[in-house]
Amino acid sequence: MNRKEEIEARLAAIRLEVDAPGADLDALTEEVRSLKEEQRHIEEAAENRRKQREAVAKGAGTLIGSFDGPGSGFVRSGVYRKTKEGKEMGGSMDIRSFQKYVAEGSIVNMSVEERAGLVTSGAGAVMPVDIFERMITSSKYSDLLSRATVMNLSGAGTVKVPVASNTAASWKTELQPVDPTAPTLTSLDLGGKELMRAIQYSAAVEHMTAEQFTDWMADLCASEVVETLEAAFITATEGTDAPHNGLQNLTWTPNTNEIEATGEITAADVAKGLSLLPQKYARNAILLMNANTAYNTVGLFKGTSEYAYSLADGAARFMSKEIHISEYCADKEIYIVDPAQLYVRFAMQPVVEVDKSAGFLSAANTMRCLTVVDFAWNTTAAVRVGIAG
Repeated sequence: MNRKEEIEARLAAIRLEVDAPGADLDALTEEVRSLKEEQRHIEEAAENRRKQREAVAKGAGTLIGSFDGPGSGFVRSGVYRKTKEGKEMGGSMDIRSFQKYVAEGSIVNMSVEERAGLVTSGAGAVMPVDIFERMITSSKYSDLLSRATVMNLSGAGTVKVPVASNTAASWKTELQPVDPTAPTLTSLDLGGKELMRAIQYSAAVEHMTAEQFTDWMADLCASEVVETLEAAFITATEGTDAPHNGLQNLTWTPNTNEIEATGEITAADVAKGLSLLPQKYARNAILLMNANTAYNTVGLFKGTSEYAYSLADGAARFMSKEIHISEYCADKEIYIVDPAQLYVRFAMQPVVEVDKSAGFLSAANTMRCLTVVDFAWNTTAAVRVGIAG
């Protein structure tokens, strides 16, 4: 109950108290006067807020900061100003800080507020905070990374993620001991390997507007660095192109964590594969496959015209589990996984560095996006459905 409702309830109660024997009419009268005055102030404040919202929506507002051109950031203490159309100019502090850094090639002349808008690592390495957050958490840029268990643990050394061989507790008789050796506790070891994308850009790019620059940087970091990670989660070979194996190179045992179909994969094979996954992981499982496999396998029951999915779901679910399309999966292979059991460690968060010395005569600068990252699957939380042989 808000204050306005409390006042109305009290006024209603006073109307009943006035008729009660021995009522203090003077005190009740004074209380009514005070409540009415407070009620009037609340209504006036609400009306003022309504008028302010309407004014802002129509483009009104006070100039609290001025924009001196691309790359220069905002002067004075303002955060933004509005155009006549009421649109925000200049983007977030994170992006304006990064744009100023790219223009000057240094954080020396940045204010405290501008530096606060950047993740820093090493000498002059920066990444706008909001771009990094989008890279890690947005499903727009990733299929698995946004659903994985991501750890930002900097520094050298290996991080051990404990994994139990059993997925359930044990019932016991009162006061009787439990064998501490069951289940066996193992670990996934996460170290780190460098992942980098370098690109040259012109002076024209350097002086793009803040909004364009935000989109450009987000696309660069997401589509290049994150996309490489997405491919590694499925196709990587340990020791060759990544620190650990992707799904295609894990150890698969028929009827334990793998279903081998004869000839063609049917919807029944997929259902049988789902039954192999421990319920602890099946509860959050997704189906991962490429578009061709999705259309030919989970689209129709083989030999019938009956759909294997609910038309109401738009072919997005199979037995209540979400179907995710990844073209990194090979034809005729389906992975049933709990994506939270994909562990990703950033030993160094993605950072961006700018080098202005290489292309002085061509007015070309070099930018690199660099991260140190590792990943590993908990194989207990993954099942493969494929073709025998």
